[in-house]
Amino acid sequence: DSTGSIRVTLWGENAFLNINKGDILSINGADSRHDEYTASGYSLNTNFNTSIFINPKNISDAELEQFNQIKENLVPTKISEIIQMAFEDEEGPVDLVGRVISVGDVREFERDDATYSYVRSLLIADDTEKIEASIWNEKANDEYNVGSLYEIENARVNSGYYNTSVNIGGASRISKISLEDEEKYNIPPLDVLEKNIYKHKDIDDLDEDDFD
Repeated sequence: DSTGSIRVTLWGENAFLNINKGDILSINGADSRHDEYTASGYSLNTNFNTSIFINPKNISDAELEQFNQIKENLVPTKISEIIQMAFEDEEGPVDLVGRVISVGDVREFERDDATYSYVRSLLIADDTEKIEASIWNEKANDEYNVGSLYEIENARVNSGYYNTSVNIGGASRISKISLEDEEKYNIPPLDVLEKNIYKHKDIDDLDEDDFD
């Protein structure tokens, strides 16, 4: 709201509510707890007695205006801006929209606690830059199509030694954008993006440190 933000974890049937980014929520009866992983130091958990109302009608015009101003700022971040954020040690979360340039294989690895995790890498690009997206666990096994446009919400920015990437984990959402809705994002088609990303060189002209 106009005073700040807080993380809310939905449990039980509340986890299946059809909530979209920008919706106004009225949450009654949630539990507050200390949370060292949030900027505020606190978060909320719902329980069996929690009531959640989506876009309630009983809010004032002044409150509605404030919420609409917040909603206007909930726009995807350009990939070039995400890379700049990493350079300035800002780690998100971020929303972005990009076209898939390449899809890696699913990789499985064992954790220290003997459980298994899965990860898959996508290279995605918009009209400003490209970035690698690491998709974790259940989402790694979903189908992703080269050339298709995807919206990614609540990704974490990861600044590596050689490049910047985003992590798409349990708190993130990745959705394929329909062909009908692609126009409003103004992302170039795959062939144009590939020409912008990859530089043509003859084999004789390749150097040891060349990439892309």
